[in-house]
Amino acid sequence: MSSRRLTATVYGLGVLLVLAGLGGISRLALRLEAREHRSSAEKSFNETVQLALWRMESTLLPVLNREVGTPYFYYRPFYPAEGAYTRMWEEVPPDAVLVESPLLTDPGPFVLLHFEIGPDGSFTSPQVPHGNMRDQAEASDPSMAERIVAAEDRLSRLRSFLAPGRDDKALVSAIADTDMALADASSALKDELSLEGFDLGGDYEARQELLEFAQRSNIPRSKAGPAGRADESKRIAKTESAAGARREAEEAPLGLSAGALSNEATDALARPDDSGPEVGGFRTTWRTGPAGTGGQLVMLRTVNIAGNRIVQGVWLDWPAIENLLLSAVDDLLAGASLEPMYAGAVAAAPSGQRLASVPAVLDPGRIPAYTIPTVTPTRAALVVSWTAVLAAVGAIGLVLRKSTELAERRGQFVTAVTHELRTPLTTFCLYTQMLADGMVQGESDRAHYLTTLKRESRRLSGIVENVLDFARLGQPRKAHRNDAIALSELLERVRPALTERADTAGMTLDISAPDPDAHAPADPLTVERILVNLVDNACKYANGGDDARIELTTEVTGSVASISVRDFGPGIAAADASRIFKPFQRARSDANEPNPGIGLGLALARGLARELGGDLTLDRPARGPGARFRLSIPVTPSPSPTPGGPRAVDS
Repeated sequence: MSSRRLTATVYGLGVLLVLAGLGGISRLALRLEAREHRSSAEKSFNETVQLALWRMESTLLPVLNREVGTPYFYYRPFYPAEGAYTRMWEEVPPDAVLVESPLLTDPGPFVLLHFEIGPDGSFTSPQVPHGNMRDQAEASDPSMAERIVAAEDRLSRLRSFLAPGRDDKALVSAIADTDMALADASSALKDELSLEGFDLGGDYEARQELLEFAQRSNIPRSKAGPAGRADESKRIAKTESAAGARREAEEAPLGLSAGALSNEATDALARPDDSGPEVGGFRTTWRTGPAGTGGQLVMLRTVNIAGNRIVQGVWLDWPAIENLLLSAVDDLLAGASLEPMYAGAVAAAPSGQRLASVPAVLDPGRIPAYTIPTVTPTRAALVVSWTAVLAAVGAIGLVLRKSTELAERRGQFVTAVTHELRTPLTTFCLYTQMLADGMVQGESDRAHYLTTLKRESRRLSGIVENVLDFARLGQPRKAHRNDAIALSELLERVRPALTERADTAGMTLDISAPDPDAHAPADPLTVERILVNLVDNACKYANGGDDARIELTTEVTGSVASISVRDFGPGIAAADASRIFKPFQRARSDANEPNPGIGLGLALARGLARELGGDLTLDRPARGPGARFRLSIPVTPSPSPTPGGPRAVDS
């Protein structure tokens, strides 16, 4: 493997390793940047989801608080106008003035039915009065009869999915204990969310506490003390049998038969108590009925009056509530939806997307598509890095190329100069030794030897001068006078040297007369060196042809003078047109020449021409064989003569 190929191979492997490493780093950086933008988009989306949940809670809170603040006796179609708060549940005296319950006339836009389940498992509703109360209600409003019929149908359907079996005293206890299980599940949900990051637990807990605070602020108070879920739990926990009943209810599904609970538990639930009415807090939950009927959203609370527990509830219109909530966040999450969260589905529901006011999960849809800006700090840094690395790779490659070329040129120079110097030096040593030893006797032989020594000395001198002049190319030279010289005079100065070189090679030199008015600010010695090299090339490579002429012609075009040197030899192949002007390079056809030279003549001639402000090019002759080199140098107009003599004066 050559030195150039080995260097190129090592350099290429190094470049591949550097580019592969930088490419890997770039991919990693872009991947991390994309992940950062994705995380930012997800964070922004989660913040939007939390904002939507807060807006839903605030939208639904007035609806729920309206029900939370409803007194327990509103669940009767009519109640005594002047009855005590603690005795509203007792039998109404015959002479009492009855007041129409607000729930009878205005149940609310998002309520399907208000209902009450007595200790014996009976279902009643303030929207479904009976007997004289129904007549009185229908008499007060012509449309009331139709509404009562619709409410009766709803009450029947409510009984079918809330208690699919027959009426049962255990139903109230089961609902109450299920309410406690819901409270425990809500607490477990807070603990679960507190471990999930992004402050989801804190956000859910804050919404839960806001809801509970609003409910506590609206729960009616009894004379015997504050009503609430905690007081009810404490009172029931006093009795061991009541606790046993609660455990049995937790293990049994809603709607058990009468035999599912022990008599002791039933008696404990029905044991009278002298305390005033205790109204528990509402819990919103889903109740599923027979297969195919779906779930229904209800609010349930327990009320303890004189030791008897009843359940009061609100059957909510979930489709209307769903439309209300989704319309409230339509500007934030246009494609969102709400999914019910049934019992046992808490763990499977998406974290951070649960509503605190109702057991439902917000499905916000897909995260909106995010775009990475075209210009980012990471990309700008990568562009700068790639630019710097590619520039460094290019610079190193250029330095290696120049170094390799310089090393090859030095090798070529040493080889060429050694070969070219060996022949004249050998001739010098041999001929001088023969002349000194008297081995050459005849005068003609001595003259021949001396002529050979003279020719070889000139050849040796030309080689040395070419090497020295080529080494000085591009270096500051001693300034020459820029006096313009006529082209005709310039060519007359170089004619003897050119003619002698042509005669020596057995060729003829024809020089055409140039324009007498054209002047060139050129150094005659430099022009002579260029033309001598061109004529010498013609003598070397064209002296074996049938036409042994060398033509030197001049042509002036504008401010440029062209001096052409043409021979009629074999010419130069097109593939070698640029090669021959490189140092130590010769045409491929020169390999068989006996004295091809060191390959500096044309490179030196072009360098000298460019130092004069011109150029040297190879032109293909329009007709005939041979090669033509054109030397272009700048010219100036002929200086005008200065008029002499005194100036005439008018008399």
